[in-house]
Amino acid sequence: MYPVEVIQALKEALRSIYWYKDDLRLFLLALDLPGNLVIKQGWHDDKEYKVRIVSKILDELLAKGADGLGPMRRIIQAVLDIPSFEHLSQLEGGAAKIQAARRSVEMLRGLVLSHDESFKVRSADRGKDAIKVGNAAKRMNDEIEGLQIRFNELAMVGDPRQRGFLFESFLRDLFTAFDLNPRGSFRIVGEQIDGAFEFQNTQFLLEARWQKERQSAAALDAFSKKVERKLDNTLGLFISLNGYTEDGLEAFRKGRPAIVLMDGEDLALALQGLVDFRELLRRKVRHASQTGDPYLRARDAYG
Repeated sequence: MYPVEVIQALKEALRSIYWYKDDLRLFLLALDLPGNLVIKQGWHDDKEYKVRIVSKILDELLAKGADGLGPMRRIIQAVLDIPSFEHLSQLEGGAAKIQAARRSVEMLRGLVLSHDESFKVRSADRGKDAIKVGNAAKRMNDEIEGLQIRFNELAMVGDPRQRGFLFESFLRDLFTAFDLNPRGSFRIVGEQIDGAFEFQNTQFLLEARWQKERQSAAALDAFSKKVERKLDNTLGLFISLNGYTEDGLEAFRKGRPAIVLMDGEDLALALQGLVDFRELLRRKVRHASQTGDPYLRARDAYG
């Protein structure tokens, strides 16, 4: 819809271009405005002035939102298309009335042109923004697709030390792709990769293991103690590609968790685009906070 300055200028122009209410009524009737918008006005009521009638008509069109935009445009265009105001010359002070009508219409014209030009610029900017968003989404999809290929290739690496080195690089790129701001050094101890990242104004420590064995309560407890020794605004993410022992999970669920757990299936679903990694992490943290259970599988989080 047009801004208020255009509407006010239109009201002034409609008041000025016709001196008599009947002439203004015929002008508006010819525009085929919706319903009985023109007819129902108090044209023959001596207490109703042109400016009040015009305000009622325009206010009702404004209230219609998008449905009132077309009729509003027709009124504006009809006013701007008036070729001459000589019909005012026969009135007392006709020259002044003609000048006032021209001045009000030109004021309207300038505001409309300015608005339309601004609208074109905004539309072009929105188009550019849409292209940027589309390009960013494509880059993101390409990154995730590349990470998925690397993840699958990692499963084929037989040497644990080489796999650990490649897994380190993979995790750093994974966190970067999802804007998790990985920082600090990642160091390798066997197949254990340690690092840190930031999510929702919380600092996370990372422990990730790609081992044949499922991780036990001892491994979880050791990492949890490492996290608890840090500042209060610190949580931990433990990634075990082959999951966790049931006994370990059961023992760990009895405490107050400072860590959340992720497994290889969670990673695979995120890399396939079936779940969003950041949203999955958010759901895991919320679930642990509400239930004390640090291990919410992606399949359970998303049904």
